[in-house]
Amino acid sequence: MFDVIGAGGGGGDPRFDAMISIDPNDPCYNFTVGNLKYKEFFSPNYPNDYPNDTECERVIQAPHGYQISIEFRDQFSLEDSPNCAYDYLEIRDGSYGYSTPLAKLCGPDFPRDIRSNDRYLFLRFVSDDSIEYRGFRAVYSFIKMTNERPEPPDECRFNKTGVSGTIENHDIPLELTNYSVTQNVPIDCMWNITVAAGYKMYLNFKEYKLTSPNNCEANYIDIYGEKLSDLARKQRFCGTQAEPVRSDDNHMNIRFFAKPDALSNVQFEITFTAFRELSNKGIFDF
Repeated sequence: MFDVIGAGGGGGDPRFDAMISIDPNDPCYNFTVGNLKYKEFFSPNYPNDYPNDTECERVIQAPHGYQISIEFRDQFSLEDSPNCAYDYLEIRDGSYGYSTPLAKLCGPDFPRDIRSNDRYLFLRFVSDDSIEYRGFRAVYSFIKMTNERPEPPDECRFNKTGVSGTIENHDIPLELTNYSVTQNVPIDCMWNITVAAGYKMYLNFKEYKLTSPNNCEANYIDIYGEKLSDLARKQRFCGTQAEPVRSDDNHMNIRFFAKPDALSNVQFEITFTAFRELSNKGIFDF
């Protein structure tokens, strides 16, 4: 009884469909898919040295009511560096590249076992342009939670297209807010915005009020481009003001995060408008 995203069971999410369709000859196959029968995954090219300039991702999903445990076996050898700046394995407690970090691993020492707090783990392997090592072998298992929560409603995800539109707190279904409060779990919503190719977009905050301003652990609004990771975040708003933001291309993502006690008086309304930069600097076509 298991469901591994990135190796089957993607549930129609295009991120996961791309993962499971990876070519077996791709260096990332060992990592992104691995050995389903034995619940194993490996650094790229293992047991040979991993290649330079490589980035691989996967998401592991356990059944509802289970946590994920990862154990490293046989070998763990990644280039060592301060703060694991060069080659590393990143593990996050959730299904996205911005989920809460659990570990960033490198060097020659076997890491401790890793356990998720819920049913998802996001993993990313990165190598730089020099010095290869043997890498690692990892085994994962699913462990029944002792305090199982009811299964949550659908993910808080929205897609917006067109030349203009609005993102607001009223988009969030009431059942998601109620679940957050009754189960004492944060609410975490994402709006994906796509405008026509060749255009960029302009975000403007018409209304912005957080329950706990200046408490960036309790509530915030994050702005991303197309890639969803901490490194790719363009802006975080968690104070009393929010400034307009321009995208770099035709994709943008807006994330709203709030702990249960920071949901009572939230109000935000964000408009997006597509524009095209013309050849003369300072001239825009809306």
